[in-house]
Amino acid sequence: MPDTKHYRLGLNQPAGSPTARRAIEMAEAINQETSGEFRLEVFPESRLGPDPQMFADLRAGALEFFMAGATLGEVAPTSALPLLPFAFTQSKAVFAALDGGLGDRIRGELAANGLHAFRRCWQNGFHHLTTSLRPIRSANDLAGLKFRSPGGVIAADFFKALGAEAGMVPFSGMYEALKARQFDGQSDPLGVVLSLKLYEVQSYLSLTAHWWSGFTLLANAAA
Repeated sequence: MPDTKHYRLGLNQPAGSPTARRAIEMAEAINQETSGEFRLEVFPESRLGPDPQMFADLRAGALEFFMAGATLGEVAPTSALPLLPFAFTQSKAVFAALDGGLGDRIRGELAANGLHAFRRCWQNGFHHLTTSLRPIRSANDLAGLKFRSPGGVIAADFFKALGAEAGMVPFSGMYEALKARQFDGQSDPLGVVLSLKLYEVQSYLSLTAHWWSGFTLLANAAA
């Protein structure tokens, strides 16, 4: 009998989110189809640490699988392209790019850094803005507000160009940070607003669709 492989998959999404639920279903199917010889355990809600820590652990071989969001710019600069504001208007167009030449380029950059990216990207969706002080009806409405954003240079530049400020807290701490008014608003797809119940701590939802984001299932190449 071959040795049992016991691998872990870390992600930041809530356990009840579509992404986490599908990942758990995938793990259950793998465990069943391999008669337990390949055991994949899923840890949602940043239970293995915030994204930067999980990504560092993945690169070091301390974590086998990681569902990466907008955290790959350091090792795969091309991965930031779908985050360019208003570069895409439909998810279909994004997937066509990520399943094609653009995706091949990103996967090549990741492979050069010891990371295997599975070919199909997972949907997160177009980002919209929620706020506590006022709705966002024009670009001028962002002036002076502080937003929790996914992090990265592009997000920071986007908000700065519109007179706002971007800050970062781990995904798992966003609800409490908004409740404590550490931020005036945040940027995420509608699914996140629902799954984290952000409507309890935010007053306004503005359908801005300012950029798209997804998830890339990564594996440590050695694993």
